[in-house]
Amino acid sequence: MFCMTPVPIVAAINLEGWPAMRKSDLNRLKKEAYMRVGKIWLKKMLPAHFRAGAASKYGYEPRSLRHNRRKRAIFHHTQPLVFTGALKREVLSPAGHSVSATSKGARVRLHHHVVHRKVHEELIAVTEPERRELSAVFTNELARLMKTFKGKRRRKLRK
Repeated sequence: MFCMTPVPIVAAINLEGWPAMRKSDLNRLKKEAYMRVGKIWLKKMLPAHFRAGAASKYGYEPRSLRHNRRKRAIFHHTQPLVFTGALKREVLSPAGHSVSATSKGARVRLHHHVVHRKVHEELIAVTEPERRELSAVFTNELARLMKTFKGKRRRKLRK
């Protein structure tokens, strides 16, 4: 199963005080910033879905008592979203995901073979604090890129 997982980000951009630039240049910088946001989600937030306490943090649907007993008896753990460990290995491996971005947002593709809809929905859950953090990352990254762009522009004008 091939799953396409959008990273939900809302970012307000204030362009006041920045140099005038073509729309294509701004869109290129926004695309680079969203690419960074997607990579941060993969590196920092996706692994958190497999840690203890993730079920309550992300609001996972409670598993049956039978499921939990089998998991503890056979695999000796109670990690959320992990039964055999195949899903965790698939999505956290370098081949298990990819990031693409446009000027409108980032898309993270998770490659896995889980067919349960609720597991997929739980895997892509993002809490409100994470949403705010991703928005701040986008804004900071865009500001950094715009400063770099401004510096390149100045050097070109001086020559």
